[in-house]
Amino acid sequence: MDSTEQNQDGPAKAPPNAPPNLGLPNLGLPNLGLPNLGPPAKRNRAALLLAPAAGTVAVVLMLLRLHFEPPAVPAYSVRPAPPAAGIALRRGGAFVIDLHPDSPVVGAVAARGFLLQGESVHPWDPPFSVDADGEVHIAGPVGALFAGVPDGAWEIAVAVGRPEMLPTAPNDVLRARGGTSPDTWHLAWERVELRPDAP
Repeated sequence: MDSTEQNQDGPAKAPPNAPPNLGLPNLGLPNLGLPNLGPPAKRNRAALLLAPAAGTVAVVLMLLRLHFEPPAVPAYSVRPAPPAAGIALRRGGAFVIDLHPDSPVVGAVAARGFLLQGESVHPWDPPFSVDADGEVHIAGPVGALFAGVPDGAWEIAVAVGRPEMLPTAPNDVLRARGGTSPDTWHLAWERVELRPDAP
């Protein structure tokens, strides 16, 4: 038997890029055409090169946001200015509060409401809308907006600012009521007295 016959009858040679034969049976799986990623060292070098690039992209995106949407927002106030003594609200009536920025607004703003009695702070989640110029409006039936809220004197406090920076802690709201708040949100408030419908 010559060398040609030995090569034909002998074991088939594996292609150059084939993985080593570990003695496992051939299951007849199709070739999925996956790329050869090379040895682990090359993959690690690629990961090391991509990590700084991803960090650079994140920094550039943050700088672009700060340029087009600075974190600070202007102060807001209720207009027209409410009476110092507050307004009386009947359960069957309607409630409207309009919050106006003291200067032009750049970027997105949102609102979060609270109801205060003295040092007690309660979350209040009324629906609101924001105009293109940054004005915030809350309106609706008193019975729906203040469902479950007992009758009596209340202070409505609405924080307006960057959506991800709005306060949730009662102490932050109390400090803002006292005049201390960050540049990323500001508090506007109005006093009301909830009353039952007249008989």
